[in-house]
Amino acid sequence: MKTEIIILGGLSLLGLSIAQAVAGEPSLRLADSVVTGTGFAVASLMSPGSTTRIDEDDLRRRSLADVAELFRDIPGVVLTDADTPGMKRISIRGESSRRVTIRIDGQTMTDHTDYGTPLLIDPAMIERVEVVRGPSSVINGSNAIGGVVNIITRRGSDGPLASYVGGGYYSGTQGYRSNAGLAGSAGGVDYRLSLSRSEHGERRTRDVGELTNSSYDNESAALHLGYRRANHYLAFKAERFDMSAGTWVEPVPGASLRLDFPKRDQQRYALFHEVTDLGPVVKKLSANGYWRTVDREFSNSVQTQLPPLAVTSDSLDDQRTRGLALQTELELFSEQTTLLGLEYMDDELGSDKLSSTTVSTPMGPVRTTSTAQQQASQRTWSAFLQQDWALAEAWTAYLGGRYYRVKSELEQSTERAAVDSQDERALGSLGLVYSPAPHWAVRANLAQGYSYPNLNQLYSVVTASNRVHYGNPDLKPERAQVLELGWRYEVPRVTADVVLFHTSASDYIDRQRVTDTPAGYQPPSSARLEQWQYININEASTTGLEIAVEWRPDWFVQPHAAVSLSRREFDYGNGYATWNSGLPAASGTFGLRAYAPFWQQLDSELDLFIRTASGAERKGADRSVEDRESGYATLNLAMTFDYRERLSARLLLGNLLNRSYRPLGEMPGLKRHLDTELTLTF
Repeated sequence: MKTEIIILGGLSLLGLSIAQAVAGEPSLRLADSVVTGTGFAVASLMSPGSTTRIDEDDLRRRSLADVAELFRDIPGVVLTDADTPGMKRISIRGESSRRVTIRIDGQTMTDHTDYGTPLLIDPAMIERVEVVRGPSSVINGSNAIGGVVNIITRRGSDGPLASYVGGGYYSGTQGYRSNAGLAGSAGGVDYRLSLSRSEHGERRTRDVGELTNSSYDNESAALHLGYRRANHYLAFKAERFDMSAGTWVEPVPGASLRLDFPKRDQQRYALFHEVTDLGPVVKKLSANGYWRTVDREFSNSVQTQLPPLAVTSDSLDDQRTRGLALQTELELFSEQTTLLGLEYMDDELGSDKLSSTTVSTPMGPVRTTSTAQQQASQRTWSAFLQQDWALAEAWTAYLGGRYYRVKSELEQSTERAAVDSQDERALGSLGLVYSPAPHWAVRANLAQGYSYPNLNQLYSVVTASNRVHYGNPDLKPERAQVLELGWRYEVPRVTADVVLFHTSASDYIDRQRVTDTPAGYQPPSSARLEQWQYININEASTTGLEIAVEWRPDWFVQPHAAVSLSRREFDYGNGYATWNSGLPAASGTFGLRAYAPFWQQLDSELDLFIRTASGAERKGADRSVEDRESGYATLNLAMTFDYRERLSARLLLGNLLNRSYRPLGEMPGLKRHLDTELTLTF
């Protein structure tokens, strides 16, 4: 109840802020632009979808022990970590993280697991981020049912040489982060080199204390080399991110569980070529290709008293991805953009597994072991078109379409016979923006989403806890569509965005317990293991309201807020439907920001804010409660100090009231803690 009161109070303040701002004299449209929603640059105000841009100022004011914290205060966005620190993932509008596309510099990062693609990147590499909420598979590819996160990395600096060193300390994990970099540009060449290292201990919470096996560490290196000559720009990027992490498991009476990710290493090499202003019709040609590898190691051990059972399993996966994209922007009609593109992506996944099961019997322990190897691939070809139309002076329409062809193949396996599956699909989107004045616009958007099953869901055999999960090569793709109505207002004193949406999705992939081993697979190593298989059973519909506003009056303090109100219904296809889908009905951030210059050299910014969410519960297909968490509200104070654009310090006093809380899908929240970061630029 207290959480709802906080959110209602914040909404009241938000309404007064918008009313006051709208009553003021409008000014010119702000210059920020986005590309992720349409495929080409448009002013934020004119984007047909719900798009949030995180720019350099947002990056500067955040304390970032984890890059995922950038997204926590975006309406409709929820972070999940599956109790594995350092590997947070993005959930948008209640859609699981594997239904959200993660892109870096426009290139899709795939992850053939149940959890979705984690955000593993050094924050110092990021120039800006664009987040599209809602289905966006027409422009941004498969899996974009929930939305898209596009991270644009930095290039070189303005001068021939710039450098920085930085570090941070985080009391909640007794952790640290250090980073350093060089950047510059001269004679048409630009470059950037970034290095980072982090190490975090056990998470400290108020009620549970230190969470066992919750430490993690990572290190990264990134290189950018670019060359510009006339209207051509060629760039090469190389990135490496290595991490290891434990997984905190909530104690279960009569059982001992331990999960570890001793290794999750990824590398990416990418080449970009862009040509602009080729003539009155061809405005831009671009091509990019990349090679990405992900090496994962997973260890799982379970011991139960009743029944007396011990299961250990180790898995080593290696994923290899090759991608190629060609794109052109044309002006076939005056001041209207036609975007044409082709994309190809080839994923290969190899895995080696070793499992051991020990059962206590009256005759003594009986131990069985098994090994398995598998090689599978998935290839996706697609072509897309996006057209904007100036229908009248104040009206702009965006029409898009994409054709997909996907083929997956289990090439070899010790657990079943080789098999393949494929799909062809056409998707569309239609957006309409009405902007009678340069400072506000209303929009309507109808878009489709598409998610083809990953290789794990199609073919793998995975043992976790006392269960074995089988893939299903007959799975159908998941599909979704959204209808949005929105309003944006942008003047120097205020920015506001309000959107009402309804999303319907079908053919959701879930797991269902089976009594017999599915056809084509070998029986499990022990008859005591529960058998589950992936199937299409779920449907979901979500309706919500999202509001984001920042008011900048000539006061000492400036209010800001981001609010999400939503309801989501799951239909499991077995006669049971529930609103308890794990999505909080209300969540938001409400704050007061103040700017206080000291002397003539030191600028400071203070932000006192409340982060809150209502309680949530998730029920499974058998009507049992799978997860439940109470509502919460935390009080936080963030401070940023900048000295002559040379020395920057960031401090976060988190959970000032030392509340005990746990967001659904995450580990228990940190107790009262202090994050400090310092960056020196030369």
